[in-house]
Amino acid sequence: MNCIGKISEDRIAFDHERAFKIRTKGVKLLGMWAATKLGLEAEAADTYARALVTIDFEEAGDEDILRKLLADLEPLGIGRAELVDRLIACVEQASVQ
Repeated sequence: MNCIGKISEDRIAFDHERAFKIRTKGVKLLGMWAATKLGLEAEAADTYARALVTIDFEEAGDEDILRKLLADLEPLGIGRAELVDRLIACVEQASVQ
C-alpha cells in the first residue's frame, strides 16, 4: 500500500470514529432531555440517558431509540415528530461541542 492509500484509510477510520462519537453524544443528550421530561434527576437521569445509548446499538437507524422514547414520552403528549426534531438537534449540538 502506498502512502496515499494509507492516509485515505486513516482518514476514513477517523471520520467513522468521529461520527460514532457525535452520534453517541447526541443520543445521550437526547436521553438527558427525555429524562428531565420524565422527572428524573441526577443519577437516575444519567442512567436513563446511558440506557438510551445502549438501546441505540440494537439496530441500525433511529427506530430503536424512537420506540423507547415513544413508549416513555407519548403518555406525556410528546410525539414522534417532536422526538425526531429533538434527535436531530441533539446530534447537531453534539457535533459542535
